[in-house]
Amino acid sequence: MNPKTVRILRDEFTKVENRTYLWLMLIFDLIRQDLQSVMTSTEREKLFRTIPKSVDTACAAPGIDVNVANNRRNPNWVRWSGTFENAVSTLWKAADRGHEAVCGWHNAALAGCKNGAYGIAAPGTKVNIATTEVMMALTCAAIKGSEKILDQLLAAPGIDVNAASKNGATALLLAASRGQKGTVRKLLAAPSINANAVNTPTKNGEMPLLSAAKWGYEEVIGQLLAVPGINVNAVNKDGQTPLFVAASEGHDGVVGQLLAAPGINVNAANKDGQMPLWQALHCSYEAIVAQLLTAPGINVNAADKEGFTPLYIAAFNGNEAIIGQLLAFPGIDVNAADKYGQAPLLGAAIGGHDGVVRQLLAIPSINVNGTNVNSQAPLMFAVDKGHKGVVSQLLTAPNIDVNSADKNGHIPLWCAIVHGHDAIISQLLATLSIKVNVRDKYGSTPLHWAVDEGNQAACGQTLLGAPIIDINAADEMGSSPLWQAAYAGHEAVVGQLITAPGINVNLQTRAAQHRSSWLHMGHQEVVAQLLTAPNIDINAANDAGMTPLSTMVTKGL
Repeated sequence: MNPKTVRILRDEFTKVENRTYLWLMLIFDLIRQDLQSVMTSTEREKLFRTIPKSVDTACAAPGIDVNVANNRRNPNWVRWSGTFENAVSTLWKAADRGHEAVCGWHNAALAGCKNGAYGIAAPGTKVNIATTEVMMALTCAAIKGSEKILDQLLAAPGIDVNAASKNGATALLLAASRGQKGTVRKLLAAPSINANAVNTPTKNGEMPLLSAAKWGYEEVIGQLLAVPGINVNAVNKDGQTPLFVAASEGHDGVVGQLLAAPGINVNAANKDGQMPLWQALHCSYEAIVAQLLTAPGINVNAADKEGFTPLYIAAFNGNEAIIGQLLAFPGIDVNAADKYGQAPLLGAAIGGHDGVVRQLLAIPSINVNGTNVNSQAPLMFAVDKGHKGVVSQLLTAPNIDVNSADKNGHIPLWCAIVHGHDAIISQLLATLSIKVNVRDKYGSTPLHWAVDEGNQAACGQTLLGAPIIDINAADEMGSSPLWQAAYAGHEAVVGQLITAPGINVNLQTRAAQHRSSWLHMGHQEVVAQLLTAPNIDINAANDAGMTPLSTMVTKGL
């Protein structure tokens, strides 16, 4: 069939369906109204000639179970239930064989049908019947916030206001999680409400107070907090309290309500050891941090499982306003380190947060040389990341150790050379206490690394900026900076070194595989430079007795 024809037919069928729907809506509404009239069945039949008697009889039959369920899967009845009144909706699905375990009351409750009382009052009505998801009419009404239907259901004999759905959600929880304040008020006022229902968790540990706190429903929070026995410190499956959730979502109004609640535990931590203050800092909610810091008993030094304190989190994130609040708090530990040995100053140095570093350095007890588990100090990290502003501040701090080495023996100057931070090299060399000949665990000096990287600028700064430089220092293999430069073929660096005062141009490495002079390396441009050096020994032989000339002949150079 032509696609265009299919589209036309589909549109026409839709029109027919809609017209049929409107016709049925009118007919069933008339039937409902007619049930309250004095017309006889014969008169009704004359009026509605095409309506089967069975429909009229079904509506009027005493004891009809308006909650009857059927077995059709994949329900598609929402648009019907949104229009029909409750009794009609039930009759529709009974006649149509309905949908799996969904009765009229669920339709009426979900759709907010205003005339639900008609069916609820019917003899034999089962108000607590559930769907296959164990959802009662009451929970449906709570979801929709249908207060009129809720009133009708709560007035029904035998209504179970504490019944839970399949996952454990009660009508109260569903209403609270949607901010249905009117529904919450009515449920809490129900005579049969279980006062402890406010503390009954779902399978996920959700409770009315937790859900309301998550979404910031302040009026609902107020209603729940007024319930005697409410557990303000109840936790979900992740160990999060209502206060933690509210702080996490930035609901400062809810945080204020909870902090005023009797028995509130402001330091209650989740399963990761993170407490509300920690979370508020992590999310940079300044107003909530201020609220929490005024709470009696607040522990500003409480760390999570990783050892991160609130101050470390704020320092790492670079939040100057929050840092100011924390540093003003009595008893704050500015040097508290996590399990990796990282203190707040180190965290701020990593992030390059100049303002935070300035605030921390103003604390008299600050440890400017505190190291992590790898013996790396804040200065090392600032140099490594190229944060010139932080480096400048740290270098002016009292007691700064500019030569603090990590576990490999590397100092900040080494780090600056390796990463090519020329401006920072100048900053470090200008420090009076700098040691330019410090060796790492391999015996290499900063000059070795500058040569190895072929960094001509770094070599120039190191040589010219440090009069006490040991230009001939040998590493554990016996290699001097000049030997390394020649071996690597760094022609420009070789040129710098051979003109430096005190250079020994005839040193050989002690490495067995390279025991020779730089003339043996075979780099023609480098050899040309070396031959111009004063006191060069052009006949120096290696362990094999090979001179530079014989080596070049052998290599065909």
